[in-house]
Amino acid sequence: MVISAKVEPDFDLVNVQSVGDSAQFNCLTTGTPAPRIIWEHNGEILETESELGIYFQHGGQTLVIESISLEWAGNLTCRAINEAGTDEFTTELEVFQLPYFVSQFNGSIRESWQIF
Repeated sequence: MVISAKVEPDFDLVNVQSVGDSAQFNCLTTGTPAPRIIWEHNGEILETESELGIYFQHGGQTLVIESISLEWAGNLTCRAINEAGTDEFTTELEVFQLPYFVSQFNGSIRESWQIF
């Protein structure tokens, strides 16, 4: 018996992360035969890249990003594929960075962080 691939995401339609945070996205899949899992970022297929801090766990069902940067903003898609069909789920990843202010006061430069 062949059963079409099915994606059951364990994350929201919109995810909000801060620069420097780590993130984990779980994409539970079912189907017979077991589906192959592909992760994409803004339409580009992701592969494990230790120098970029990207890796997969649980047979590809979990995407781990060790340190979020502004470049991660956009769409993350989990796609499950088997011979009976394809299913996918896409989330929008919003990335925020705390504002950094540099001000000049009496001829000297003062740096400060402001948290909202």
